[in-house]
Amino acid sequence: MIRFLLFLFLVYVLYRLSFGPPFRLNFFSHMGGTQSKKKSRHPDAEEMVPCANCGMYVSKREAVVRSERSFCGTTCAASEK
Repeated sequence: MIRFLLFLFLVYVLYRLSFGPPFRLNFFSHMGGTQSKKKSRHPDAEEMVPCANCGMYVSKREAVVRSERSFCGTTCAASEK
């Protein structure tokens, strides 16, 4: 019985060594500045910002900015809360 359990453990260790852990633990995530900003997989992806009035996300390039607040369009900017 002990041999069988040892064999199973050995198979498990070899499997883990060949395929890696099922998830990656990041022990340093609580420390600021240790991680670089995550790069987008798509080169044409844009940063999205929420509208200050309705909450809809729009690209930063298309957002209407009034007094340092971003809006999805001129209608929301005019009807600012």
